[in-house]
Amino acid sequence: MAGRKHFIRTLIGRFPEVAARIDVTARGLLHCEMGYLAEATQETLDRGDETAVRAHFAYAEELMSQAGPELANALQVSYLEYINFDKEYPNKLRPRLLL
Repeated sequence: MAGRKHFIRTLIGRFPEVAARIDVTARGLLHCEMGYLAEATQETLDRGDETAVRAHFAYAEELMSQAGPELANALQVSYLEYINFDKEYPNKLRPRLLL
């Protein structure tokens, strides 16, 4: 079962630009770190970048399939609850359908 270390290691590999954003005050705090991924995903939605949205959602799905309790909770609370699923996005993106 994967936890924070797996999340950070794979985040650096998949989305190094997101990992680089993590502020020193948030490092080591899984929910805060997950918030940076959520914010990046929301930004891709706001831009209407379907390819990037799909990549972010695929990563979140992969994490969830391997997640231990703490990582699963961070994905459910600090990732999914941050995403605005009801907003109208450019290019008619519908995040509920993409997830």
